[in-house]
Amino acid sequence: DRLFVLPSDYEQFNYLTKNLYGKPYNFNKILESKNIILDYFENNGFPFVYIKLDSTIIDYPDKSITSELIIKKNNFILYSQLNYPDAINLKPYYFENYLGIKTGEPYREKTVQKIDTRLNNLEFISVNTPMAVNFFNNKAEFTLDIKKRKANQFDGILGFTSQSEENEKFTLT
Repeated sequence: DRLFVLPSDYEQFNYLTKNLYGKPYNFNKILESKNIILDYFENNGFPFVYIKLDSTIIDYPDKSITSELIIKKNNFILYSQLNYPDAINLKPYYFENYLGIKTGEPYREKTVQKIDTRLNNLEFISVNTPMAVNFFNNKAEFTLDIKKRKANQFDGILGFTSQSEENEKFTLT
């Protein structure tokens, strides 16, 4: 469903959705639209968005119901630095790329929710405690409590070639 959001001022919005306007009142559709809007803002730099259904008017003579969905975006948040122990010996851009939290990009809740799972998938580190996020000055700073772990597997390709048809010796490539 496409949403048409009309700005009322910088901090709140009135909403009008194509699938709701002029249609019978369906509270489940309103909640679905509210969740779509919430998801949009949380994944585009506004993790502290506030959404509220307000000013519901039931007009019996006209057989209509009118409501407003008030949206307060709050602060726009960007990814800031990623902190982890020096003993890990990996460049910050490795974790930024792997976790999807590049410095200066807008905060995305879906990406942040996957961080601990992604870290646990790495064979060469172990996670001591879940990732921590601190918000200040419109930035999100991440702290990873991780340590090195000996990896028991190596992903790669081994090849064997013979030096000649008569020679039974093989060369590892």
